[in-house]
Amino acid sequence: MKRIVIMGLVLVAAFAMSAVSASAKVKPPTGPAPYTATSGLSKLSSEGLPEIECKKSTATGELTSATQGNTVVVFQECETSGKKCGNVSAGTIETKKLITTVGWINKAKGEAGVDFIGSAGEGVKGSEAEFECEGIAIQVKGSVIGKEPKTNVMSETGEAVLNGLGGKQEIEKFETGAKDTLITEANVAPGAEIPSAQNQSAVITYTELLGKKGKKVTHTKDPVELNTVNNPAQPEQGRCVAAKHAKYSDSNCTVETPLKKGKKEGHFEFVAI
Repeated sequence: MKRIVIMGLVLVAAFAMSAVSASAKVKPPTGPAPYTATSGLSKLSSEGLPEIECKKSTATGELTSATQGNTVVVFQECETSGKKCGNVSAGTIETKKLITTVGWINKAKGEAGVDFIGSAGEGVKGSEAEFECEGIAIQVKGSVIGKEPKTNVMSETGEAVLNGLGGKQEIEKFETGAKDTLITEANVAPGAEIPSAQNQSAVITYTELLGKKGKKVTHTKDPVELNTVNNPAQPEQGRCVAAKHAKYSDSNCTVETPLKKGKKEGHFEFVAI
């Protein structure tokens, strides 16, 4: 009798554990990935013009597809030669909505990046920001490419690093496509399109998804990655999720499993946004 009781307890415990596991299972997020971003000092340098410095910035945006997204950046404590620059208030500059597109910087080395594009609609590049520095009217147009050093890692954070100095950007184009540069126009040099460059490093934080379980508000983390393995032709934004008979064996979707009896034996699948 004692043995039967013990076996009964084991079965009850096993059932309870499976019930907890099932209730704790959370469906992975799908669709666009919203985010916020912050950076420290950023600089805009243009040939023949004084450098514009902003001590910090914040941004909001979202990844909307495997290759694209959008963002709006607010630069704070901005000035040039002692003059405050702004379009929201003195020292605060808000960009227009920028379109973001990912691409190869160096495919052979697995280096990918993101292009921040001032869009005028229909794919035409337009103004990124318009502001004044105490009487000096400035318009920044075009696009600028930054590196994304954090690739092939599912994470709640990401990075974008832009390097430029003296009006020359480190990365001016993706491996395929047209040259991408920033141009500044200013009323102190009427009619001139002045080559410009941006120097900035931003940390991106993907937004937790909020839900409800009864009266309780739930918080679901939403890690995302820029994957350079899944599609050799194009880096892709997406999520590596658990799945049966899937393509990848690792939780970052970088190690492909061989076919076994006509099926993949991996446990993870890459799902593009």
